[in-house]
Amino acid sequence: MTNGREQVEQARGDEKHAVLRVCGLTDVGLEREQNQDTFVIADLGSGELSSPCDEVSLSVPGTGYLLLVCDGMGGAAAGEVAAQIAAGAIRKELVDAGDEVSAHP
Repeated sequence: MTNGREQVEQARGDEKHAVLRVCGLTDVGLEREQNQDTFVIADLGSGELSSPCDEVSLSVPGTGYLLLVCDGMGGAAAGEVAAQIAAGAIRKELVDAGDEVSAHP
């Protein structure tokens, strides 16, 4: 297994290859009692999701990755459900679109 530095060094030799190190996290903030936000880090080729809040190094394929945050509804009832539904629907549409997404500028 290579570490992040080794991955970056390997990627430098290939212009079509990039490595991203990402971590997703949302926070309840100072005003609310419940965190309704959600995020997605997903491979658009496979639809595979990363684990929440694990730092991951992503070797970016031609299809790319989805990095998405869906804001809750300011404390309104079921705001977390709405954010999760929106995130899931966006992910599904982009994964289903396949190469059309990566071909779009």
